Amino acid sequence: MRSLILISLVLFPFTHGLAQKSGAIVTGKILDENEKPLAGVSIVLLGRESGLASSDSGTFRLHVPADKAFALVFSYTGYKSLQQNFILNDREEEWVVIRMEKSVSNLEHVTVTNERDRKEAGLIRINPRDA
Repeated sequence: MRSLILISLVLFPFTHGLAQKSGAIVTGKILDENEKPLAGVSIVLLGRESGLASSDSGTFRLHVPADKAFALVFSYTGYKSLQQNFILNDREEEWVVIRMEKSVSNLEHVTVTNERDRKEAGLIRINPRDA
């Protein structure tokens, strides 16, 4: 009887851990318009402050909540931000390919000017005989 209780006490924490939800995972690759990978793309779970950046090969892996809707926001300088919505089951892993589109913005003409008063240096004459 003692051994049964001891075994139950040892195994109980493991069964409790299995019953908990572990979440889901979104993995993927981020490409530009020419199908080339984009490194350093910001990926943020909407509603949270933290996120991550895509690797040099444009790939990413992010743990996300399971069994409820969520959105990922992808942003990169010079490209349009993109929001992708998901609903994943517990322990589900989703592979996505994100294609970023360049952002075209017309900037106004800017002229930079500089003004400076020119001053002439004064001359000092030294007579060697006076020295």
